[in-house]
Amino acid sequence: MTQSWKSPRHQEGSQTSGEGKSALATGLRLLGLRDHSRDELERKLRRRYGADEILVVLNKLCQIGLIDDAKFAVNFARTKLQLHRWGRQKIYFELLKRGVSRELSRSTTANLPLADQQAAADALVASRQKQWGDLLPLPNQQRRLIGLLSRRGFSWPIIHQALHRIR
Repeated sequence: MTQSWKSPRHQEGSQTSGEGKSALATGLRLLGLRDHSRDELERKLRRRYGADEILVVLNKLCQIGLIDDAKFAVNFARTKLQLHRWGRQKIYFELLKRGVSRELSRSTTANLPLADQQAAADALVASRQKQWGDLLPLPNQQRRLIGLLSRRGFSWPIIHQALHRIR
């Protein structure tokens, strides 16, 4: 019987098998899909690779500038505020979940322009009003909007401003 053994060099070049890919190649592939924090990328690599190999790869990626938690936090916050209409508090806690430090999360969310936060809240209110039309009385709309905006992480002053504009 012939054994089907492949050398490590042959396995690294294989694109069909996930086992043969190096931690660096996997890290680069993941970063090619979207930005990751250092901790987030480490958790994903930990599923398949050893701690020593991961540490070397993460240090190399940080050194060449492909992993930068500060840049990740700013881009994440901007995207979530503008496209997903999240408020500061939700962005802060999501950054923490993704392994960004408390200090960096706090400073990133503190630097979000108030006008952009208000614009996101106003856009969310406008989209819901368009969706509801005249189906709901104003008090019910306001109650639902308060819940929605607070779940999205907006502060009370921003919620109050957004509701004040619909009266």
